[in-house]
Amino acid sequence: MRNCTTKLVLAGLASLLMVGAAQASGGKVKLGLTPTAAAPIKATGKVDLRVRNASDGRFEVSVRHLGANTTYDLVVGGIRVGSITTNKSGTGRVRFASRPRGPWRLLGFDPRGDAVQVRLASDDVLTGNVPFDASTEDSDVACCLADDSGPKCEDRTAEECAAQGGTVNAAASCLPNPCADTAPPPGIEIVCCLPDDSGPQCEDRTQEACLAGNGVVVQASSCDPNPCAAAPTPPDQHVQCCIPAYYNWSCNDLTAAECTAAGGVDKGPGTCSPFPCTDLGESEGRQLCCLPNLDGSEIECEDREPALCVAQGGVARGAGVCSASTCADILPPNPEVMCCVQSATSGEPECEDLTASACAAAGGVDKGVGVCAVDTCAPVGTGNVCCVPHNSNTVIECEDLDTAACAAAGGVDKGAGVCAADTCADVPLPEQDIQCCVPGSHGTSKCQDRTPTECTTLGGTNIGSGACPAVDPCQ
Repeated sequence: MRNCTTKLVLAGLASLLMVGAAQASGGKVKLGLTPTAAAPIKATGKVDLRVRNASDGRFEVSVRHLGANTTYDLVVGGIRVGSITTNKSGTGRVRFASRPRGPWRLLGFDPRGDAVQVRLASDDVLTGNVPFDASTEDSDVACCLADDSGPKCEDRTAEECAAQGGTVNAAASCLPNPCADTAPPPGIEIVCCLPDDSGPQCEDRTQEACLAGNGVVVQASSCDPNPCAAAPTPPDQHVQCCIPAYYNWSCNDLTAAECTAAGGVDKGPGTCSPFPCTDLGESEGRQLCCLPNLDGSEIECEDREPALCVAQGGVARGAGVCSASTCADILPPNPEVMCCVQSATSGEPECEDLTASACAAAGGVDKGVGVCAVDTCAPVGTGNVCCVPHNSNTVIECEDLDTAACAAAGGVDKGAGVCAADTCADVPLPEQDIQCCVPGSHGTSKCQDRTPTECTTLGGTNIGSGACPAVDPCQ
């Protein structure tokens, strides 16, 4: 019974295929916990979950080879649900049951899909992620049905629930039973732990009210001090961060500090598979919020309380449904720009969509906000047209040169414009040099390479095209 998108469902199912990590079948889940770098040598732990029916289960966590005579916090889904005190050999366990007796504690939460952490101070020493039971269906909801012994909860689709005269409950699971205002067993006091982006909050609620608000029922006598919060996760430790989108949740791999900054809920270590956010439900008071993404390059429509939206640098847009136009008029604080960077392969400038800071870091040229086109990074000319002779004055080519450069190249300045096929059609080729016999002293002549005009000016004689040979033909 999980309310999540197809992509997230597939991620949850994929976790059931992991060999050796966990076994889940027929209402039974066995999971070996993984020691961290902070764990003593040879430290081990295991989880044993047995769900007899939709609202009746047992959950046990046992550890070995931890510190002797030490009390560790047990954190499930980001909430401290109890503690484990080891004996002189470093062995200990804690057991929860829907109907607790003796040393068993009240099972007021459904650990399926959640991270399990055995923590000492702020260091996790053993961690694991409980898979979903393969027998549950993603379309199931918590269905409250009348019964002679009182309201009971069963996993049904919404259609099946209505057909049987039941009522769909907002709780994410039937474990524990959310359908009746069940009093705890004699001698057991409870509080309600509610997930929050600032850490688990403790409130004095009945079991029914607690589960309706997607809380966790924890056995404790008071909310002071807060029994729901373990020592905080180190800010640089990566966690599964559940970030509210529009009436849904997305799971992201972030550091604890990044998760807090994004207004997310820390669900402990893991890979977001199985999906850990399904038990959070739809938070009250959330509306449309236009909020920058983590790098500030885009504005996204998300689900936030208006005050939190503004506090996180967003723009509250009230109630409604997110669409492509909801935040279209809001510019991101660090928008992507058209950035011309040199290609490593061709050496030519290529356009890439980068933030301004990323463009500068890459040594690129910021062309401003926009969408890259084929000619975005084309070389920029002077806007002045020049007809320049080439190939020994045999052809005239049009080039983009300023006036000074045009004169230096011996070209004809055509003024402002853009080169076209016929730009230089009216520009004659320069005169070609000829062999000119130029008169000298004592009635002799000498061959010189001159243009026809120059030859005439010097009083010479044109004896043909080409360059003067080594043997002077004028003598």
